[in-house]
Amino acid sequence: MALQKVLAEKCKFEVQDGANWLEIGGLNSFSISQTKTDSDTRLFGSGGWSNHRTTRRGVSYTLEGFWLEAPLVDGKPAAFFLVATGATAAGNVTISEDTIVGGVTVAVAEGDTPWEVAAKMALAVKAKTGWDAKAAGDKVVMWRDDGTAPSNVAFVDTDTTGVTIGDVFYSGDRDAGQAKVDALAYAVGADAEGAFRVTYESGAMESFTATVDPGDVGGGDTDDTSWGATLVVVGAVTRS
Repeated sequence: MALQKVLAEKCKFEVQDGANWLEIGGLNSFSISQTKTDSDTRLFGSGGWSNHRTTRRGVSYTLEGFWLEAPLVDGKPAAFFLVATGATAAGNVTISEDTIVGGVTVAVAEGDTPWEVAAKMALAVKAKTGWDAKAAGDKVVMWRDDGTAPSNVAFVDTDTTGVTIGDVFYSGDRDAGQAKVDALAYAVGADAEGAFRVTYESGAMESFTATVDPGDVGGGDTDDTSWGATLVVVGAVTRS
């Protein structure tokens, strides 16, 4: 097969948080910059020509994109989650929350797609007194009419239907990868160094330790809020 172009959007950047690797979300651009430092090795007999020896190299990865955060819904705090897989068998699933006694029972049918399951979940939550909910594709959003923040939303596949959901987010939650990068940007000394990796479309990976030079965050009255960071590599980049 002939060599071909590689889509930039297929590159995945991650930052290490304890034993976990967090994808850095919200990106729409990146660039890799290299620096080189040379020593002057000219002698009197060099005939006027320059000579040098490379003594130092450096690399930095600049990431640009948009600030990601779970928003308010109708001015009220909400909980958000995705339906990851649909139903492979008929039965009930249960959504629980600290203030919902007994939880919300949702009946699903064999073959229900994630979109269909999400719609049924939203309708079941909406039927609970004091609650409202809606589905957008495979995403479910639920919130309380009185503006009290939802807490400890959980999911149980009561009858082994095969339905699963992703992580639950709450209004104000940040993209975990962005938040970790921002935390490193406020640290000093050894605490300012983080472990990063980038995986390319081919599966090739570059791993490195870096400090964070934060990018500008902001925008105008018609803009989405920008976010970015420059990862300044400490030492060498490991390629695999």
